[in-house]
Amino acid sequence: MKASLLALGLAIAPITVSAQVAEPPLPLMGAPPSAAVCTACHSSEMIDYQPRLTMAQWRATVLKMKAAYGAPVADKDVDDIAKWLASRQVNAGQAAAGSRRLP
Repeated sequence: MKASLLALGLAIAPITVSAQVAEPPLPLMGAPPSAAVCTACHSSEMIDYQPRLTMAQWRATVLKMKAAYGAPVADKDVDDIAKWLASRQVNAGQAAAGSRRLP
């Protein structure tokens, strides 16, 4: 009888399952399709935590990624990516003050 009650208690006892769910990455909002190559090495979140750079500085950074690290960026896409990166920096202050932090 005790075994039956124990089995019944275990059968109806709530089961708690704990799983750690990773936060989804921030989208590449407003990014040109060519910017998708950036996420091969960088998280989209990383962009928001970069120092504020001018369009010329971002262009130089994109060219450096292409030349030094072999980023598969077409020459025709360099300016579009740099322009998008520079425009995204407008929200950098908000991202730094936000709840999401890099590990």
